Amino acid sequence: MFRKFTSLLLLFSFLLVGCGDKSEDELIDEALVSANQALSVGDCQTAIDLLEQLGRKNDNARYLIVLASAYACRGGYNELTLFATDIAKVGTPSSLGGFINFTTSDDMTSPTDSDYVDLQTAIEILLFAGGLSSAANATSEMRRAIFGNAKGGDIDAFLMYMVMVQMGRFLRYYGTPDASANKTKCMLNYDNVALDAGNLDTILGGGLTGPCVVSGAAVGNADLGAQNAYNETRVCQGVVLFNTFMDVLPAVLDSYSGNELTEVSLIRTGIEAQKTAMLVAKASTVTISNTTSFTKCEADNAPNYDDIQIFYAYMFEPLYL
Repeated sequence: MFRKFTSLLLLFSFLLVGCGDKSEDELIDEALVSANQALSVGDCQTAIDLLEQLGRKNDNARYLIVLASAYACRGGYNELTLFATDIAKVGTPSSLGGFINFTTSDDMTSPTDSDYVDLQTAIEILLFAGGLSSAANATSEMRRAIFGNAKGGDIDAFLMYMVMVQMGRFLRYYGTPDASANKTKCMLNYDNVALDAGNLDTILGGGLTGPCVVSGAAVGNADLGAQNAYNETRVCQGVVLFNTFMDVLPAVLDSYSGNELTEVSLIRTGIEAQKTAMLVAKASTVTISNTTSFTKCEADNAPNYDDIQIFYAYMFEPLYL
């Protein structure tokens, strides 16, 4: 009851001071102070309301980070938990498998789970920060060109932390895990896609992908779709999450002086080696391997999902066991 009263008081106070002849910068500063106060007591919704009523300020890094924090808060993300409990799990039992054991990875109970959707909103706020078009690939380099290395680095770091948590949810849900959170079968229902030499069955059936079998049977998660009828939005979410993580990872590691990210740095080599193997197997996957736009992912791959299948077979299946 006290928290609800406090939230209403914060919002009412902001509305009062927001009237008059204050400049936009003053209104933003006051909203940020009030939003941070709301977040400090766990009132995510009030923080969202305070900032969203001003409209998205895509040129203000501080505003975007606090707004993303508010949606992440409502989505069950907690940075203290990430560093105190979850970071140490990275890399065990596999490069991506550790993410599925994060504290909130089992929060996702459907493709439209509210926690997942809210954290996805927070990720997209920072992914396209600076007014970057959501129809084109957004990169760390682009954001730093807009905001500078310091503010761009803050965005990259927060973005990477949220993406790791979100990948844990994505992989755990679509990997159809058993009671011990081990993947039990393929993520996708695969076709026998032709590679530059050989075919996908040689990879799926070669023991490199854990409990994942050759194509031709309904062995994947139905929520990602059927053969030749994949759910574009959902399969592309996986692609963009993974590629965003790999885009910001080097920059974050280069600028980080502590040892809290040691486990994260250790998985980098194995992931990059697997990406190289994918590019050797099918040169055309260079496009999807750099895709960080959901819109572009869908436009580039539907209705032919060959490269998405290869991406999942090389990047997700063997790296998440």
